[in-house]
Amino acid sequence: MPERETPVVPLLLPPRRRGNGAGRITFVKKGDPRAKTTKVHVLAVRTRSTRECSLCVGNAQTCDALVVPVRRTSYTREAKEMKIAWVALFLSAHCELTLTLIRKHIFINNAKTWSDARKFCRENYADLSTIDNHEELTRFKSDSNNQKADSTESWVGLSKLSVYNQWVWSDGSEEISMPWKAGQPNTPDTDFCCKTLGGELYDYVCDKQYPFFCYEWMPKLILVTEKKSWEEALGHCKSQHSGLACLPTSLHLFQANNKTADMQTDGMWTGLRFLAGSWFWVNGESLGNLVQLPACPASPLYCGSRNLAAKHWESRDCAEKLNFVCY
Repeated sequence: MPERETPVVPLLLPPRRRGNGAGRITFVKKGDPRAKTTKVHVLAVRTRSTRECSLCVGNAQTCDALVVPVRRTSYTREAKEMKIAWVALFLSAHCELTLTLIRKHIFINNAKTWSDARKFCRENYADLSTIDNHEELTRFKSDSNNQKADSTESWVGLSKLSVYNQWVWSDGSEEISMPWKAGQPNTPDTDFCCKTLGGELYDYVCDKQYPFFCYEWMPKLILVTEKKSWEEALGHCKSQHSGLACLPTSLHLFQANNKTADMQTDGMWTGLRFLAGSWFWVNGESLGNLVQLPACPASPLYCGSRNLAAKHWESRDCAEKLNFVCY
């Protein structure tokens, strides 16, 4: 691998005359005569295959690519500018337009009054947990059990405050046929709040201090047990769902870890990709500090897999056939 002080400059040759289409890219070391004289009309978006023209390569390399027209320019400027433009266009080509979102319920083991708990949730998450239908109740019980909080009295976002004079969730939705404990609610008064124990609801005075549940909106993760290459997985997720899943936070990983039992391969493809000298999520999310992969992986290990059993990230050959996870 060359030193960073000797950047590799992309030399782009014009595509076939069909507008956006196929072209070829050759990477040469800075100072090569071709880099000084060549003027181009095209800019690479992404490679057609798993062969990559990475900015890490130390010698001339050529590969097929998809290209789009740009203004006439010379590519003697720093490779960093090319990297920024390339990755930006890759992201724009793969950004997700729609997502199926679900609530992820997070147990906060810090006793507060109901109003202080709501303030904390709104500042750090979305709100106090809302459980406004039976599907949501099932999800809440699962999240609570996974966090070993199902036997702890905890606030959720339901209250009967004088401003409403009826039971209302913190996000404004009305209480509809929820799992009250037998005999609950047992007060006709206002200024009462709701705690949960084992998935059942109890009314209680709001100034009592309890741990509580917040919720965060998360994409719904769908494990696909078919075995596909990274590109095939990306295409499948975009056509059947919203996109290949990106897991930038510990909450996303927590969700993904619940899929372990159904996996049929030792890793699963995610939306993690190496291109133009950087790892990034294909939906534009910040990479975060949870991903630890080689700064310049060996060819052709340019796609990111999550090994759920070993609980670590892997750079793997993009042509390898793995299970994958979609939004």
